[in-house]
Amino acid sequence: MADALTQAGFTCLAATDSFGAPFGGTICTHEAMSTSAFTLHKAVAVYVPSATSGVVRHIVLYLQGFRGVCGDTGTTPADVMNVFDLAQQMQADSLPDSVLVFPMSGGHDTTYYHDFATTTGPFAEFMNWIETIVGRGRWSLAGHSGAGDVIAKSLNLNPSTITKFDAIELLDAAYRIHHVASRFGSKLALWQTIAERNPSLTLTCIGNGTYSGCQILAEQAGFTTVVVTETQVIHCEIPNTYFGPWLHRAGPTADEPRISRTARY
Repeated sequence: MADALTQAGFTCLAATDSFGAPFGGTICTHEAMSTSAFTLHKAVAVYVPSATSGVVRHIVLYLQGFRGVCGDTGTTPADVMNVFDLAQQMQADSLPDSVLVFPMSGGHDTTYYHDFATTTGPFAEFMNWIETIVGRGRWSLAGHSGAGDVIAKSLNLNPSTITKFDAIELLDAAYRIHHVASRFGSKLALWQTIAERNPSLTLTCIGNGTYSGCQILAEQAGFTTVVVTETQVIHCEIPNTYFGPWLHRAGPTADEPRISRTARY
């Protein structure tokens, strides 16, 4: 897999933590790029766990929203992933033959709005580009710190991508749905469209504090399978606490039964 990424213009290195100690797997990074199909203003990284073979069956896309509130998270995708233990959790907890795709956040969600959530096309083309390199797999999508806005808008602008996802995890990322008058109007309508187009999609929603976005999604958006957790874990530690356990549930195989509905408050 690292060879395919290298041939596509990525630079691949052994994965190391913030102290420089290797923990397994390979992180491959592609700098900002522009093609006729889409533009990335920041680097994108693909983490390949050591257990992943040449055939990828599961692609996890992670969008980090606001990160300035979590202190200095560094300047590279590897830096940000280390702050939230994303690659380490992929190494320890992901399904076999998985990869993690991490487009670099610019420090807040405006980077993703510019790249993915303003016009039809770029988000779908980005997914297609990843698939031409790593192969076609079952997609899951996780987001933290307000990234729910970008997820909802990007999927609605690119409806053909909605059915590609088996699972979405919102890691304290849905709080803006609480505010009906906002950048894109009602977020609930966007999530209702996602639920209608992909009835089998599993939504996991982690909420912190007084915001009721998770409950609103569970009760009103219409998803068949919902897991809602209200937590006292501080905002910046939620990915470190909940991303790894979610990886065990994301992307069920075709013969695995799905629960009809679970709501946990």
